[in-house]
Amino acid sequence: MYTSGPLTKAELLNRMADGLPTDPEFASKFQIKRRGRDKDDVFWTLGKVHGLENIAYLSEEQILATGGNPALLQQLVDQINDSKKPLPPSSHDKVISELHDIMQNYKDVLLKKD
Repeated sequence: MYTSGPLTKAELLNRMADGLPTDPEFASKFQIKRRGRDKDDVFWTLGKVHGLENIAYLSEEQILATGGNPALLQQLVDQINDSKKPLPPSSHDKVISELHDIMQNYKDVLLKKD
């Protein structure tokens, strides 16, 4: 049961795993400290979205529909992560060829914007 001293980390984790009550003020003893880049609200919010690079597969309308809500953005990213992905090219030469095509398309788009 209880001792006169505080619980050790192992005892605390065991109590939490067993669903036993812990100190109700437990959470108030911890604080998330935002340092460095995390002080920027945008970085802090988007840094919590796992697989953020997959927003490249979303349309601009889908992204704007989230209204900046990271939970909604995470749901959209999860849908992309769960979708079927195309198989990779069958040979190294085909990979290089496709990469050149993609880069050329990218350059064409950039040149049209100017």
